[in-house]
Amino acid sequence: MQQGSIVWAQVRDDHGGNPKERPVVIVTPTDQIGHATSIVAVAVTTSFREPIEPSMVALPWQVDGKVRTRLRRPCVAGCDWMVEIRESDVLRVGGVCPDGVLRKILLRIPEDDTDDDDS
Repeated sequence: MQQGSIVWAQVRDDHGGNPKERPVVIVTPTDQIGHATSIVAVAVTTSFREPIEPSMVALPWQVDGKVRTRLRRPCVAGCDWMVEIRESDVLRVGGVCPDGVLRKILLRIPEDDTDDDDS
């Protein structure tokens, strides 16, 4: 797993309820991913309207899954829907975001969610 990996994990919805298996895009830098640390990711959803919201990034997909993301339906990364997972929470590993898409995701994560401590 690395930054930009798409993995499937049990994740609550953006209101903190309705846990279900869904894809997430790992945003934690690769060198910080380890067995004992939590991994920060953004949730991926198929529930969105066009035009997509500024906090969302469309992800590449193809019906047959023959694309780097391995996604088979139109979906978006919800950059304001941050989740924390551990490696043990990963149910399966999917594809990976292309570099340009990952950059867009990282740029759209709200500042409040990336600050560790303001002291």
